[in-house]
Amino acid sequence: MDLSVMLPPGNILIDMFAKCGDLFASREVFDKLDCRDSISWNSLINGYILSGNFNEGLKLFRKMKMHLNPDPITYVLLLSMSSQVADLDLGKQLHCDMAKSGYDSDLVVNNALVDMYSKCGEVDESDKIFNRMEVHDIVTCNTVIAASVHSKDLSLGLRMISRMRTKGLMPDVATVLGILPICSSVAAKLQGKEVHGCIFKLGFEDYVPICNALIEMYSKLFALWCFRAEEAMKIELKCFVLL
Repeated sequence: MDLSVMLPPGNILIDMFAKCGDLFASREVFDKLDCRDSISWNSLINGYILSGNFNEGLKLFRKMKMHLNPDPITYVLLLSMSSQVADLDLGKQLHCDMAKSGYDSDLVVNNALVDMYSKCGEVDESDKIFNRMEVHDIVTCNTVIAASVHSKDLSLGLRMISRMRTKGLMPDVATVLGILPICSSVAAKLQGKEVHGCIFKLGFEDYVPICNALIEMYSKLFALWCFRAEEAMKIELKCFVLL
């Protein structure tokens, strides 16, 4: 059920217009509201972020802080924006604000922090937050795996696969689609075969995007094998000529 039906009519309109891309109408309704709550502000901020109008979203966030305290959803929205533009300074400021507000123990907020630091290249900081978290869910793991692909840090993704086993977390479709690109390297080919076996156990073998990802993984591994075999043959040929 869409929870927006439980919101005041003004908030419903702000959210609807924002998600339809009509930010002018959304802002007009927002400005005419006599009383605004966090939902009003978050809906419009989200609209600006969805449209790529990050400056307006940030300006509205700063204006919001003058009237009421942002809630965890506000910070998750802003952290998402920081991740998209890789604005580490903004991300750190948001992190500081959240810690002061006591939101840094919230699971969803921590997932957003892990994502932000990873995509901004601060893998060590992302790892610290992950290790500090008392509770992890599949979203946390998928976030780290996606970040490892984004940063081309295969070791980070492989460590997460190992951690998932330790914590007994069951992979979902997003996990598998995130892991397979990591397994396209020769260094991770064994993990790739393990993931392939896991796909059958989970019943994902008929899911087209996963089939495509498997084909791509094995194609890349075969191409690398052919390249290495060709290089080895060249070396052998040079040795033969020298003899």
